[in-house]
Parts: sequence; C-alpha cells; structure tokens
Amino acid sequence: MVDIPTVNRRTALKGIGGLAVLGGGAGVLSSVPASAQLSSIGAGDQTFTDDDGHLHKVTVDPHLEINWDGFDDAVAKVMLVIEAQDLNGVWHPVYRMTPWLGDSHTSNNTGLVSTGPGMHGSLQFSSTLSDAIMSDDRYASGHDNAASPVEIANSFGLPDYSGVVADNGVSESTYLGGSSIGSAPTVADYPAIVNSYQCIDAGYYGAAMAASDFPAATDGADHSETFNLRYTVAFIRANLSYMKFVYNGGTAFSGSTDAEKIQAALDAARAAGDTFWKASDIDVGNSGVCLAGAVSKDYASLRTTVGTPAVLSAVASFTVDITNQQNTASGSGASNTAAK
Repeated sequence: MVDIPTVNRRTALKGIGGLAVLGGGAGVLSSVPASAQLSSIGAGDQTFTDDDGHLHKVTVDPHLEINWDGFDDAVAKVMLVIEAQDLNGVWHPVYRMTPWLGDSHTSNNTGLVSTGPGMHGSLQFSSTLSDAIMSDDRYASGHDNAASPVEIANSFGLPDYSGVVADNGVSESTYLGGSSIGSAPTVADYPAIVNSYQCIDAGYYGAAMAASDFPAATDGADHSETFNLRYTVAFIRANLSYMKFVYNGGTAFSGSTDAEKIQAALDAARAAGDTFWKASDIDVGNSGVCLAGAVSKDYASLRTTVGTPAVLSAVASFTVDITNQQNTASGSGASNTAAK
C-alpha cells in the first residue's frame, strides 16, 4: 500500500484552482498563483516480487481533491485527464472523466463529494477513483467491466483504437487528442480498452504500454522501472445542454433566439435558487474552458493554457522495484527401510 501524504489545506487565492492527488501512485499538488509553474506531484514507490521476475500489470487508483475560488466564470463541469508515458517518452491518455456539478448523477454519487456549480466550489473522491466509478447510479457491473484501478501497463498494451473511432465516426487523432471522442466503448466489445465505462460516459482508453515491454529481473536479482503520470484538470463552463439537464429536467429551453434560450435557462436556475449565473456564463454550443477564452478541450490546447487558473497539470513519477525470487530446490522424506 502506498503511503498517503498529508495535504496542507490552504485558502485558495482569487481565481486559483487547487488539486490534490493522493494514494495509489500519487501525491500532492497545492494551489498556486496563476503566473506560477505548477509544482510536481510526488508518487509512492512500489515493490513487486515474482517467481519469474516479469512485470504483469501496473495500476493507479488516485484519490482526488479539487478546489476553486474567485472565478469570474461559473464552473459547471470538472474535466480530469490521466496520461501515462511509454518507454519512448510518448504520452498516452489512459482515463478521462467530466463530472457535471449539480446534476443528479454527481449529487447522488456517494463516491464523490462536491459543491457547485459556481465561482467557487470543490470536487473530491470520498475514497478512490474506482470507488467513485462504482458509486455512480448509472454504473452496472453487468453492463461494463468491474470498477477497478486504472491500468497503465498490462498484458494488452496500447490498444488498437481503429474500431472504436470507426464506431464513433471520429478520427483516431481526435479521439486520442481529446477534441472529438464520441461515446466511451465497452470492454465487452473492446477487451483491450480496460479503463472504459460506457454506462457512466467516462474512461475511454486502455493502457499506455505492455507489461512485457519491461525486461524481467534475472534470477535472485532485482531491477527498477520508473513510471510517469500526467494529471490535467480543467474547469469547464456551462452550455445550454448542461443547463437543461440540471435545471429543466432535460427539456430544451424555449425561445426563437439563443439569447431567449439563455434567458430561459437563467430564469430556471434562479427559480432553483442559483442566482449567481449570468448570461455570459452559458455557451450555446460546446462548453469552453473557464477564464481561458478557449472552446477546444483537446489535450494539446489544455496544455497551452496550463498556468491559467482554469487548467492545472502536474507530473507524478514512481518506481517499481521488481525482484525475481531465487530458484531453489529441496527434498526430504524417509525410506522406511526394513530387513528381515
């Protein structure tokens, strides 16, 4: 078990988002000024002993705590992307989720504790990511794979995504780049995409590398492998689709113009007691990133806005020490001889 570091809870500065990632190969990222470089995330090292010295699977099951305060835009959604780096230094997405703050699925999920939407709020996992998956009221183990830690290296290795992108009508570059991804695949249809949960519209991806890519420790010896993770969190604005599900039971707002529909959304939100919304908080089409002035949520664009209050990112590294047990043999017994 990884030791979980202590998070120093600090009051966030105006317009600052904070992220803590704990446990299961993870560490801490504190709130920082928008102009500062985000500090690195520490991660707990692991020891693995096997009779043949081969690595079989590497997983992470983080505990997250995300806070924001003093935003000019209301935060409606929180997007989390986890990436892992392969042996060639290439980053691959292994998990993606975007909880909607204030909607029934997030509010009823006992694995998530959230406040918001709004200019300030928080989202945290009560325990771990896999527990939050399993606690979602849409999750059904008979439909999707059993909720489990995110696999970053396994027997499948990097999946072939060609069938998934064909089913979704998108390209492989947009699916892996995050700009157009469609629906999350099921593991029943695509066994290698082990981190995907279609029923809760999260996951989408498989491992970043094959466990067999790593050399085995020789008999009686050990060696170490280092794994790199990148966590990215983006605070996302509302759009009309979000507003209709959170405040209007999924029914589209009436109006002959976008302005009239937005006003109807504002009226519905204020009737529900959420008076902080303003017309400029609500996008008509795809919802954009708060404060950044960008609509695209592809991973490359998010990285260009890291350092703004609305996009946080940090890299965590951890080492796995692999030990190959020494081959030994012994025998004992009794012949129970006799002579007569």
